[in-house]
Amino acid sequence: MMYEPLDAAMERLLRHADSIKRITFDVGDRMVKVAYLSTSIVSPIEKASTTENDDVPNEKEVNRLHCFQMEKADVVLFHNYLKMKTDLKSELEHVDAVSSYVTGTIFLLKNIESEAFTYNHSGTPKYEFVDTSSTSIFPFLMINVGTGVSVIEVESETSFKRIGGSSIGGGTFVGLGNLLTGDKNVEELLKNAEKGDNSVLDRLVSSYNLGPLVDMAASTIASSFANAGLERHDLENLTPQDSLKSLLYMIINNIGQMAYLYSQKSKIDRVYFNGFF
Repeated sequence: MMYEPLDAAMERLLRHADSIKRITFDVGDRMVKVAYLSTSIVSPIEKASTTENDDVPNEKEVNRLHCFQMEKADVVLFHNYLKMKTDLKSELEHVDAVSSYVTGTIFLLKNIESEAFTYNHSGTPKYEFVDTSSTSIFPFLMINVGTGVSVIEVESETSFKRIGGSSIGGGTFVGLGNLLTGDKNVEELLKNAEKGDNSVLDRLVSSYNLGPLVDMAASTIASSFANAGLERHDLENLTPQDSLKSLLYMIINNIGQMAYLYSQKSKIDRVYFNGFF
């Protein structure tokens, strides 16, 4: 799903105000994700004047799902904007977070074509989309990556449980990223991380003579941030982007390894990662 700027998202929501069925908010420590369901009428195709075919489809109502996110600090602005512009006449209902994550994931996997994809860092292409709508998706592990990380074992639509997690997640990236660069915006931190070179700070396997028995790519990280403890002249050219790249790799490698180990322990080979981070 694509996320759009807050002002554009609010204008779009107001255009759909009369047809909105439900608005949901996922409130995290820093970010608030918003999704709402609206309805629209699809008009029939107009018949050409030269045809006598009467099999013209009737108008029908279709549902559309819209998603956007905002900084938590913008929630009051968002609420006041809506209150000033329109009256949605809505009631607030609290729902269980884990149940929502599981239900939403199952819905996407079953109903949205190519919602899931695999990633291979050395592959061409790196991303390959997978159609899960026509196959059984159970059981699977859901790795929900938010401020922290939760691992949820899902046996069916009604049977699931949290089996573990980690305190090292998206919040860790934002917090340490802020200490390293002074920036707290997660999207800007991620964009800057893409521009960095992690080999400036990370000790790579290529730094060691491990011999032919160790089948590891030279670019594999042997130790995150280890080069920062050495007397290295090239650290003088260290950029904030380099630091963020090393930080990002450290966190996502930890999440990936944790997910793999839980998969081995649970004997479940389907693992799906959720979350904006």
